[in-house]
Amino acid sequence: MLVSSERWLFIARVFAAAVGGYALSTVISLLLLMVLEYEGREARMFTGMAFFLAYVTIVIVAFTIYSHKKAVGLLLLGNVGLWSIWYLAGGTL
Repeated sequence: MLVSSERWLFIARVFAAAVGGYALSTVISLLLLMVLEYEGREARMFTGMAFFLAYVTIVIVAFTIYSHKKAVGLLLLGNVGLWSIWYLAGGTL
């Protein structure tokens, strides 16, 4: 059985992988779309595939990292960094 602090760290990792991975995948897809300048149906298909591949990879990496704190911190840093780039590049939602 997990010790109480370990349990909370594990819950934080699961939450970070699910929600933080979703947000990180979204910004990765948006940045790729901005750089490649696809339009119409091609853009929707590419964004969907890029999002899926990014999300699966991020969740796998989040659970591959041994330390709970490092995994949560890496997801947080990635989100802050890429969303900052998105907004500085003039992106809007």
